[in-house]
Amino acid sequence: MQTAIIILAVGLCVGGLFRLAEARQLMVAGAAAPPATASYIEGSGSYASSDPQPASQDNSEWKIRDTLSGALLLIMLATDVMLGFLVGQLSRMHTDEDYAAWRKLLKLAELDIQIKEPISELRSSIEIAQKLCMAGILRALNQQRKRKIPYHGELGVVAFILFTFVAVHVSHAQTIERYEGILIDTSASIAKGGAGNELFREYLASTKKLLLTEPANSRVWVSRIAGDSFGAAREVVKGWTPDARGVFTDDLSRAQRQLAASFEAKSSTMAAVSSGADIFGGLWHLKALIESSPKSDESRALSKDIWVFSDMMNETKDFPMPTLIESGAARMLQLAKTNGLIVPMHGYKIHVYGASTLHLTPQQWRSLQGFWIAYF
Repeated sequence: MQTAIIILAVGLCVGGLFRLAEARQLMVAGAAAPPATASYIEGSGSYASSDPQPASQDNSEWKIRDTLSGALLLIMLATDVMLGFLVGQLSRMHTDEDYAAWRKLLKLAELDIQIKEPISELRSSIEIAQKLCMAGILRALNQQRKRKIPYHGELGVVAFILFTFVAVHVSHAQTIERYEGILIDTSASIAKGGAGNELFREYLASTKKLLLTEPANSRVWVSRIAGDSFGAAREVVKGWTPDARGVFTDDLSRAQRQLAASFEAKSSTMAAVSSGADIFGGLWHLKALIESSPKSDESRALSKDIWVFSDMMNETKDFPMPTLIESGAARMLQLAKTNGLIVPMHGYKIHVYGASTLHLTPQQWRSLQGFWIAYF
């Protein structure tokens, strides 16, 4: 059927062109005919000849017009046939199974994109919510509650006297049950977070909260992460908290306030301006402080916590993480082992807060997260 329609249209076009050729032949023949003799004599004397040519010219012009009209009719019929053929082809294409399946696949792809966007937002909101949890919640989950000494019955007075006597003697001797180190990132990359160094301010505020909730019998160091966090590092604050038994927590509260006040005064001059971030050196520094502290060798089972407030982007000559992050977590870890940057932290609890996705792609974020999880 398609072949017959195409042959019909071609035949009509050929017929129309043939009729056009006939009309052109008639026009050329009419132009080649001898012109009528013109009379130059005024009046209608015997010398004026009669001219029968106009009647012949009218007949020839009618034939040319008839031929042209026939040719145009045939060409228009061919055009109509081809137009109908094209309309049929378009209708067939839209009802074709492959075309309909392609259109359906396109709609499904758009729907898939619309579904993935809210899923990605929900996952991001979960990660953001996890990072915004207060440090005190995690401390409350990790801290072992001590058994309180009961005060009741007949032994109340005797227990009070004994407790007072023991408290007087214990207050003069420092008892350490846990070590805690806090690292604060002061590199310039932290200041890229926006106006007012909001991320750096959160680091300082969170550190102050930790010091205000410091448990009893703790030894604390607060240090910085800078270009050289080991050899050139100096503690911002270092101190300890006394024992607290039962309801007698005045000394502990006083120690907590003193630690927080000292940190607040010294941190007022701190700023995120360091040209580098030596996270490995900071970990080595706190490990050296804890293990060289009195009684640390005799109390290996004591709790040892390190809080790291940083974006976890190490920027040193030996390990420039911004340029290495594209290589992936596995290769970065291998390079850290080769360069002797693995700090042995057996028995330590590491808490990382403030690791930001700012200025990172999802691939870079996964590499950064995977590296530090494998590292620790």
